[in-house]
Amino acid sequence: MKYDVIIAGAGPAGVSCALHAAAAGLNVALLDRAAFPRDKICGDALSGNVLYELGRLPGDALRAFHGLETHQEAWGIRFYAPNHQYLDLPFPRKKHVRTAPGFVMPRVEFDAYLFQRAQTTSGITIYSGESVQDVHVDRQGVEVQTTHHQLQGELLVGADGAQSIVRRQLISYTKLDRRHHCAGLRVYYEGVMDFATPASIELHFLPELLPGYFWMFPLPGGKANVGLGMLSSVVSRRRLNLRHLLNNIIYEHPTIAPRFRHARALESIKGFGLPLGSVRRQLSGERFMLVGDAASLIDPFSGEGIGNALQSGRIAAQHAVHCITEQRYSAADLRQYDEAVYTKMGMELRVSRGLQQLARFPGLFNFVVKKANRNPEVRRLLMSMYDDVDLKRELTRPGFYVRLLTSRGG
Repeated sequence: MKYDVIIAGAGPAGVSCALHAAAAGLNVALLDRAAFPRDKICGDALSGNVLYELGRLPGDALRAFHGLETHQEAWGIRFYAPNHQYLDLPFPRKKHVRTAPGFVMPRVEFDAYLFQRAQTTSGITIYSGESVQDVHVDRQGVEVQTTHHQLQGELLVGADGAQSIVRRQLISYTKLDRRHHCAGLRVYYEGVMDFATPASIELHFLPELLPGYFWMFPLPGGKANVGLGMLSSVVSRRRLNLRHLLNNIIYEHPTIAPRFRHARALESIKGFGLPLGSVRRQLSGERFMLVGDAASLIDPFSGEGIGNALQSGRIAAQHAVHCITEQRYSAADLRQYDEAVYTKMGMELRVSRGLQQLARFPGLFNFVVKKANRNPEVRRLLMSMYDDVDLKRELTRPGFYVRLLTSRGG
């Protein structure tokens, strides 16, 4: 049997692509090397962009998500400056919407919820526990050799994560650029104390981590996702042992360690790598597209990638429908997908790259937090930047800080 689309990887990007493609009438093969449920090392935060994309999935995906009991509401972000002063910025809320504007949910649960929707959707054939072994692309179509099957299709979508086999086989290999890559650690705890009420996610921009940060995200049942992320170039240059650094923060930091006095780790520390969207990359070629982490679409400042994964999967499905309808599969035709992705996400990624660079300066961070805590107008401006990339871009411009310096109210 020849599929319209073969999707390698059943995380958020792959499932989003599969659901949108199947809803448009395409015949989809969705494969993943893991059997679900499976863990995915991540911060577990689900932004408003994630909720928006869930609302665009076929069927009642968003309503079903709200009916789950395995997520924690998140009402904002508590930013800790390098001098340990914090700033609370609530997430924007829509009028007449009572549900939380953000959530934290273990990826083992979130990804299983999405995968279950793919399992029950007509037009999607699941190949679970099968990894990509080899890929062949020619004018006749795509052949994918998996662990147990040989699949044929018109198009291939690489949704197989940061270490994408599809990308490595179909795009000329390039050495890892540590300037555009993040090293991260995660460990689940229970019993961490003193989270804000209502619950917020916490980002601690500690001097020893800049331009990275330490995080604590509350989860249901008194649990928490705890971790840190740093640019790989910084880790390499400073020759840092991240596990040692994380343990030092948890058990020795003067303001953080007391919150772990009665806490207990639920697992060993897990490591992961994140290909950041801080540089434009090739996302497609003849008969294939890359989505999600395989396309390196992770926000360079926040490290958030689930929303962009869902969105890129939706965009890839739209282009798959167009290619199959028009019977056009050349690299030039698929390049329209690259343009669509960067038209939607490029400005946000560029601005986040600028914010990442500014985060190297602790004095600047301390100044903004101090000013926002003393001046409600500044705080409201920062809150509006959640949804407005043009306003967020102001943070990367020197004039913004000059105006802050001369403004009244602190």
